[in-house]
Amino acid sequence: MSSIIEKNNNKMYTWNEGWGEKFTKKIGVPRRVETLILSTLNPKSPGKWSVYIPGFHEYPPTGEYAFPEEIYFEVPANNKITFDFTGWGHNTRVVSEHMLQFLIEQGLTENYEIARAKIINRRGELTKTEKNYFVLWFHKFDDDLLEFNGKIEVTPEALPYLTSLTFELYPNMQIKNGVDKKIFVVKHRTFNEAFVFTEEVRDLIVEKKFIGANIYAMDELWQAYVDKEPKY
Repeated sequence: MSSIIEKNNNKMYTWNEGWGEKFTKKIGVPRRVETLILSTLNPKSPGKWSVYIPGFHEYPPTGEYAFPEEIYFEVPANNKITFDFTGWGHNTRVVSEHMLQFLIEQGLTENYEIARAKIINRRGELTKTEKNYFVLWFHKFDDDLLEFNGKIEVTPEALPYLTSLTFELYPNMQIKNGVDKKIFVVKHRTFNEAFVFTEEVRDLIVEKKFIGANIYAMDELWQAYVDKEPKY
């Protein structure tokens, strides 16, 4: 493996489902493609907030772009829901109440709106869960706080005909000097449904047994997209 990896003494990690054909589905964690976030059930619609463009529309979002206080998270009817974190589109993340408290304790306290999530099945019926859930809608991001080093590009084997689905990976991603954050919300396409964090935070997530998609070190993230390790 390239020395660019070997010299990385401050590994960064990501909680990321990826696009791998052989991604192992976890019990209690719905796949991104199985779910919807909805403001209304009839008609099914995410709401006007979903087309809000950070940096273009007025901030903070108000009026028709305001995030609702309650929102629906639709999952397949046969899913048992136990997760603590799952990523979604429109710059949102879905987290359990316990996970939200953890994020706040780790310093993730700004730049997002919060809605209480009602978990429903395809028929719009409430699904009983043991945990309370929230949807976090981010509209400011931490890309400028990170160094995206060692770029490689991979295309999921399941989608070789869709060259537009080539993803950029950064096996030697680092925090910029002087930055003391531990958890990052990144707009970059590869990470816009994930959290990025330090090894210290990774260890705490494992210790607390939070349930979610796979956690990858940046030099291992290729496993979420392709079967064969790329050349660095």
